Amino acid sequence: MRSDIVFQTILQSIAPLNVYEKRRRSDDYCELVFLNVELSTWNNIFTTALGQAVKPAHQKPDEQALRIAKDVGGISFNQTLFYRDFEDGVILVMFWPWQDGARTTLKMMRLPKKC
Repeated sequence: MRSDIVFQTILQSIAPLNVYEKRRRSDDYCELVFLNVELSTWNNIFTTALGQAVKPAHQKPDEQALRIAKDVGGISFNQTLFYRDFEDGVILVMFWPWQDGARTTLKMMRLPKKC
């Protein structure tokens, strides 16, 4: 399966959801803010498309999660990280919860495989 097809499928899946703030979107990147009352819906979409989170929220990141997130700002205890490797690249998704407890920033990107 190709990462570009899965990326577009995910974008279609999240299109009908409520978005608090749209920040950026391109063929390889999506950044937006959603309300935490719908967190389980967002989690379900990404779990269906990419499998279980590599690093769920409120767990200490292991070496794998730290390595995966190193080039995109790292990963902390309260953040969620989804990651899936495809034949033509990878998809990486991070949930960055806000301190207000009401909102979460979603960052989703499709990246080339590292050599």
